[in-house]
Amino acid sequence: MLRILRLIGIGVWIVLGLLLLAVVFPLFSHHRRGRLACWWASGLLKRVGLRLVVYGELPVGQTLVVANHVSWLDPFLLLAAFPIRFVAKSEIRHWPVIGWLAAKAGTVFIERQRSRDVSRVAHLFAQHLQDGEVVGMFPESTTSDGTYLRPFKTSLFQVALAPGVQCVPVGLRYNQPGAAWIDEMGFVESIWQIAGMRDLQADVWITPAIRADGLDRRALAARSEQAVSAVLCQEVRRNSPAQSDDLPDEGQ
Repeated sequence: MLRILRLIGIGVWIVLGLLLLAVVFPLFSHHRRGRLACWWASGLLKRVGLRLVVYGELPVGQTLVVANHVSWLDPFLLLAAFPIRFVAKSEIRHWPVIGWLAAKAGTVFIERQRSRDVSRVAHLFAQHLQDGEVVGMFPESTTSDGTYLRPFKTSLFQVALAPGVQCVPVGLRYNQPGAAWIDEMGFVESIWQIAGMRDLQADVWITPAIRADGLDRRALAARSEQAVSAVLCQEVRRNSPAQSDDLPDEGQ
């Protein structure tokens, strides 16, 4: 019964989100849109039955947030904590309802296999940062089971090398392994599983900002990876030799 009630609540909340994006968002300023998105994300987490605990504060200014990736809930954790614009894999754009919601909320979609698309997204991110927005990504590019980290891909760290931009690594942790969205689990199956959980909690650990002074994107990605690994006390498993979505170096 708990699962059914939560699923009904989630459905109603998503419909409300669709109405807000279609009717209210176009009338609001950027600042008010951000606050409304935070409110909606917080409401979604409550209807899922999740308690969110945030440690630390996001610094003011042009900020690139990089976080580990465990669940489809991850973007909503961050959005509930502070206004943020994400980059997501292009497949999400075609998901029913969720893809439309993400697009209308300002998500930037990327085809990582195409180097030109990575360059396009990097350019868009740079523009958003110049406008004073917080932009975020999950540099592992895919989810883990929440007990270890995958290597951080370096391509979009390039945007944090611009003057005035700071990179803030963030660690995400769930208190129940069933929150992870891994292997061949379908989206509907994951929602069904999470909706039946009791006492689900997610912790968001905001680590100190890293300035890129004197660093290249690979060094910045490595420091960010180390920061998330340290705050979560998790090892990085390096089992893939190539970073296929990296941008070419200067002069190449």
